Amino acid sequence: MRSLVTGASGFIGSRLAQTLSKRFGQSNVQLLFPPLPKHAKEKKRADELALFGFDIVYADLLKLPADFSDHIKPFDVLYHLAAFGETESKDIHLNDVNDIGTQMLLSALSRRLKRARMVFTSTLAAVDRSFPDNMPLSEDYPCHPRTAYGISKLKAEANVKSGADLMGYEWIILRLPTIIGAGYRSGGLMEAIVESLRRHTLFARLNWPGRIEVVHVNDVAEILVRTGTTPIPINTLFHLSSGIAPTLDDLIRQTAQLLNVKRKRIAVPSFFWSLINKIIWIPHLFEALPFNLRLLFWRLSLMVTDGFVGNGAFLSRVIPYKFMRLREMLRETYQEHIK
Repeated sequence: MRSLVTGASGFIGSRLAQTLSKRFGQSNVQLLFPPLPKHAKEKKRADELALFGFDIVYADLLKLPADFSDHIKPFDVLYHLAAFGETESKDIHLNDVNDIGTQMLLSALSRRLKRARMVFTSTLAAVDRSFPDNMPLSEDYPCHPRTAYGISKLKAEANVKSGADLMGYEWIILRLPTIIGAGYRSGGLMEAIVESLRRHTLFARLNWPGRIEVVHVNDVAEILVRTGTTPIPINTLFHLSSGIAPTLDDLIRQTAQLLNVKRKRIAVPSFFWSLINKIIWIPHLFEALPFNLRLLFWRLSLMVTDGFVGNGAFLSRVIPYKFMRLREMLRETYQEHIK
């Protein structure tokens, strides 16, 4: 089984590359890297994969050369993970790599895609919510993305579906919740928790009631391999769910215990959270806010309500899988911080 992995120097992509190599042999795995790494963690992953001897192609999805496909070996499965996922960025055009980049990649690979399978990693941010109903997000839940990232990933999903009719490939779209593990993204939730605990800031002390669904990156890599290589319903959208969705309060508590950090928890009464919830979901207020406040309100909505909790029953029936337990996830995620 031959694979092409885009975004292979990313958090998930690097683990997927290694998993595919162990399963099918390194010679059957080709990786696509951006011309320059975005940060130190990505550079480290890229350097490690290059050192392992992977066949690597360097290309910008928004500036693919005319002879790009000449450098791509025949593949059975295209794993398209390349994306821009930094919701905190004010430059909305950086998200063009998600939808326009996907479209350009498909066009450039059109002659190699026929009868191949494409596995595309999307996100629950492409679904999001228009009101705080706290229902687990299933595949038929109405999509109301509220970030440039979520909007661009939803457009990319449409590009994947429409491209299949023209190019003759089969597709699987996998929407992901919060992914954790060692090497987690700087500026994300896991870094915010550990840094806030160390500095004893308010974020780590409050009893946030919203649930956060988490999946370990190794489990995501394994599920991706299986979606690409096993007989499952094709041309299908799946939500990946571990069923592990602690409240943010509990996630912080367990992290504090693991790191042996004293947490001076503040138990805010439920009516306060209800008030915050009403404010951040005032109709039409979100759209009227400047970028920084929109981002704050969006993040608050995920911490006060069950923002990104998915319903993965469909995928679980198709691919039964035992996910890593939360304690194990946190131990691997914060291994470099554990004394």
